[in-house]
Amino acid sequence: MTYSPRSDLAVEVPRFTAASLNEESHHLLLWQAKGHTRFVVDGRPLTLTAGQALWIPARTDHRFTTAPNSALMPMFFDARAVTSVVDVPTLVPIDANAETLCLALIGSKYSLVQPSADLQEMVLAVVEAQVVAPAGITMPRSLTALRVARNVVLNPADQRSLADWAARSCTSAPAAWSGRSSPRRA
Repeated sequence: MTYSPRSDLAVEVPRFTAASLNEESHHLLLWQAKGHTRFVVDGRPLTLTAGQALWIPARTDHRFTTAPNSALMPMFFDARAVTSVVDVPTLVPIDANAETLCLALIGSKYSLVQPSADLQEMVLAVVEAQVVAPAGITMPRSLTALRVARNVVLNPADQRSLADWAARSCTSAPAAWSGRSSPRRA
């Protein structure tokens, strides 16, 4: 038996309004999966459209109203456990790869089966990729390396070693960078 959805059923998702919000202990990423939402963030109006997300750091005043037939998907990041280099509200474009990460992260919150990768860190890397590097600095293409590089650009006094970053991002540091000798090439 195969399922065939009925096309004659009208689906109407009502609009939703949330007034006077301020997450004290969580950063928030709101992904506009469908439709659009009108926000006021720290007193400034903003419209979020499908394919965008809005990063709202902890303790940021915000309110919003979704349009009818819109889907706004929240992702919460514990502010005590997540240190982000993005400390201001930031618009984030969500491409197909980022969409997959967001869906996987949201789905993992409702499943007993948990992925081995740190999806929250991967989504956070997408957000942090919006931080602009100073002119003349070539940034890495790998999301993991880009996250480290952007943090160093924004916080040059960060004392974490490459091994610390590798452990945090579930990767390994190349031997040549971690102080161990590397094999010689012929």
